[in-house]
Amino acid sequence: MDSVCACAHVQGVKSSSPGERRAASGWPPENVAAETAHFQKHQRLSRPSEFQRVFKTRSRSSDNLFLVLASENGLPHSRLGLAVSKEKLRKAVSRNIVKRLVRESFRTNANILAGLDLVVLPQKKIDLSDRRALRDSLNLHWRKVSGCKNFS
Repeated sequence: MDSVCACAHVQGVKSSSPGERRAASGWPPENVAAETAHFQKHQRLSRPSEFQRVFKTRSRSSDNLFLVLASENGLPHSRLGLAVSKEKLRKAVSRNIVKRLVRESFRTNANILAGLDLVVLPQKKIDLSDRRALRDSLNLHWRKVSGCKNFS
């Protein structure tokens, strides 16, 4: 069944599926490569044993916003684990914002983090209104742990 899209930028374009409507609207932008725009499965720590190995490491970086733990993984790419608990951030919206910010920062700095498994834990009392401070804090942590790649 065909429907008419009510979007202002594609007014009157007929489409039969959401995919066709997205294609008609020009999303996603052609200049953004699909593989760089997503947090891919091979970039994630997913098993408890992977998290435990990073938690046992001595390499860490912390400030009043985040605690970042790092461990070498023997792979050509880095992997990220997030441990954002209700104890630290009560609202799901806040937890999701922090996770999005951390993933985006990780993705944009992946080239300096190659060969590391990282776990990021937010500290209590994060001020989500100052996103620049959160990004700056993460960038500082990435630089600090990337310089310490020869640890046990």
